Amino acid sequence: MGCGSSSQSKQTNVSNIHVVPKEESSQWAEKKELPPAVVTVSAPSKPGQAVVVFVLGGPGVGKGTQCARIRDTFGFVHLSAGDLLREEQQNPESQYGKLIKENIEAGKIVPAEITIQLLRKAMEKHMTATVSRRHFLVDGFPRNQDNLEGWNRIVGDFADVRFCLFFSCSEQVMEQRLLKRAESSGRSDDNPETIKKRFKTYVESTVPVIKHFESIGRHHSIDASVSVDQVFTQVYDLFSKQFTQTTYAMIKPDAFASRDSIISEISKNGFTIAASKEFRFSKEQAEQFYGEHKGKSFYDGLISFMTSGSVVGLALRRTDAVVEWRRLAGPTNTQKAKEDAPNSMRARFGTDGTRNAVHGSDAVDSARRELTIVFPERPDLLKA
Repeated sequence: MGCGSSSQSKQTNVSNIHVVPKEESSQWAEKKELPPAVVTVSAPSKPGQAVVVFVLGGPGVGKGTQCARIRDTFGFVHLSAGDLLREEQQNPESQYGKLIKENIEAGKIVPAEITIQLLRKAMEKHMTATVSRRHFLVDGFPRNQDNLEGWNRIVGDFADVRFCLFFSCSEQVMEQRLLKRAESSGRSDDNPETIKKRFKTYVESTVPVIKHFESIGRHHSIDASVSVDQVFTQVYDLFSKQFTQTTYAMIKPDAFASRDSIISEISKNGFTIAASKEFRFSKEQAEQFYGEHKGKSFYDGLISFMTSGSVVGLALRRTDAVVEWRRLAGPTNTQKAKEDAPNSMRARFGTDGTRNAVHGSDAVDSARRELTIVFPERPDLLKA
C-alpha cells in the first residue's frame, strides 16, 4: 500500500536502530521536417511496459562504447540494431539474411519491419527472463521516418520511449575512428567506400529523425568529440537526473523472519540498498505513517498489525526505483499476487491483503515523505 503526503499530519520520526552509514551507501550507487507525434511517448511508464531510450549518432561516433557503460552503470539492456541484423544475417535459417547483407554492404537501411521485429523479440526475451529487465538502450535506431512509423505500428504501447540520446561529432573525427576500427573489426562495412555511403545515408535519413525528437522535447545531445571518459561524464550526469530514484520499501512484521531472503531478492533485481533500519512502530508512529487511510474499514486492523512486531525499513535506489520495486513487490492482495505475479515478494511471503509481506511507496512524492519519516538523519536520500 502506498502512502500519499499529508501536510496536516504532525511529523513523527522512527527511532534509529540500524542505519547503513552514508559512506557505505555509495557501494550499493537544414533538413526536411518529420510529421509530429509519430512515436508513442507516455509518462510515467506502466509497470509492464518496456522503457526505451533511442541512441543515435553518426557512424563511428562511439554509440556502442557508451551504451556498454550505461548498461554496466545503470542496468539498462543494450540492444544494437546493427548487431541484431548482423546476427540475423549469419543465421542460415533466416529468410532475411541475404536481404540484410545486401543492404548493409550498400550502406543502406534495412526494411523497418525486419529491424523492429528483431528488436521487439529481443525486448520480450529479456522481460520474460527469470530476473526481468525492462530498461533498454536501442542503439542505432530509428534511422529514418519509415523506422519511426514502423515502431509505432509494431511496438506501440508495448514500450515507453523516454527520449533520443544523440551523440554529436564531426564527420572528420568519425571517419578517423571508423578507419582505425577497420584494422581489427572485421566488419564488411568498415571500408572507405561504404563509410562514405553510410555518412550520406545518415545525413539524409537520420538527421531529420534527430531533429524531430528535438522538436518534441525528447532529445538530449552529448558532445562525442572528446575522450571516452569525458563523453561518459556527460552521459552519467544525464542518466542520473533522468532515471535514478530512491524509493522506500518496508518488510512487514509477517515477513520479518524472512528478511534475509527478501533483501537477497532485492539485490538480485538491481537495487542498491542506500539505507537500512530495523525498528518497531509505536501506535502513534504507525498512525502517522498510514495517516491517509484513517477512516477506512481496514485502518484499525492495519495499525494493529503494523505495531505487532519488528519491521525493516529500506531506502532502495536504482533506475525507476518506484515502479520497479512495486513490480517486484507484486499486487497488494496476496492471492492475486500468487495468480498474476507468482515470483513477486507478496506471492512468496505474504498471507492476505494486509499481511502481504512488504510495503512500497506508490509515487516519488510519497517515497520522499516516507524516507523523511524513517530516515530523518539522511537528507541525502532525497537527492535521487
